[in-house]
Amino acid sequence: MRGLDLSAAFMAVDESAPSYPPAAPGEDGVLLLHANGPFARYALAQIGRARLGSKRVVGYWAWELPRLPDDWRDGFAAVHEIWVPSRFTQQALVDAPVPVRVVPYPVALGARGVRDRASFGFADGEFVVLVAFDMASTFARKNPLGAIDAFQRAFGADPRARLVLKVSNAERAPAASALVSRAIDGFANMQMIAEKWPHARVTSLIASSDVVLSLHRAEGFGLVPAEAMLDGVPVVATGWSGNLDFMTPENSALVQHGFVPAIDSQGTYDHGDQLWADPDLDDAARQLRRLFDDPSLRHAMTRRARADAERLFGGQAFLDAIGRDWLARWVTRA
Repeated sequence: MRGLDLSAAFMAVDESAPSYPPAAPGEDGVLLLHANGPFARYALAQIGRARLGSKRVVGYWAWELPRLPDDWRDGFAAVHEIWVPSRFTQQALVDAPVPVRVVPYPVALGARGVRDRASFGFADGEFVVLVAFDMASTFARKNPLGAIDAFQRAFGADPRARLVLKVSNAERAPAASALVSRAIDGFANMQMIAEKWPHARVTSLIASSDVVLSLHRAEGFGLVPAEAMLDGVPVVATGWSGNLDFMTPENSALVQHGFVPAIDSQGTYDHGDQLWADPDLDDAARQLRRLFDDPSLRHAMTRRARADAERLFGGQAFLDAIGRDWLARWVTRA
């Protein structure tokens, strides 16, 4: 297996990029290209024709609204096929001129979080609700203000419950970060963490929480809820979009919702002609209180969630999604 980190070409630094030997010119096989539609041609240009050779190019794309924007369609000519993490995203690509295959992320193959509540200053018996999101994935889509409102409705200033907001790339959206800070100002049982942490510490924060809350408006997959389920942490999440591939009423607390136009001040998902979810904050508050009041429910949900996540996100499920015929045709001959 070889790899090529293109993050510098996109004026970014990916410190979590795996250290594989660089791709060599003239090699056959498959190129799994983690560059979404609008950037696929540019990414291939950075790789170069010599390294591409006769490889089969598979674009691994993630999109979080029901329909694909026009600028993504330019990427069709750059790939032989597309993999997506959920049926929700597959539906957005229903008219793609190349094959589209659902291949969920093999989350179970990664390192699990280490439960260490003391290292985060969590008191014994304190009910910790975690909201973890990336400002680069847009403030509007992740909807942290909705999560803050739901927590307030459920617990108010009750010191037995704590809301932790772990924010990545806060500097990418300073105005939105300021909104989050103002929303929790004056509440001793709410805190925002904007420091840049290694992924291992973030996963340990997930494992050290009692509930993960995701009142997203749309998800192509839902990586944080998936990691929480694997770590045995109950998830309260909007009952819509890509997370429904693995979240059910039995293994999670799914929040009721309506729909509103997709308006995004950061621009990425600013498609007012499309709809995304508007989670019911009263229902979210009820779900949080239910898990707070009933430890046996939390434990039952945890057991089911972990078992489902290990089955759905393991190596065998990943290989099954790709298909043995596909592997025999494109990989074993390389």
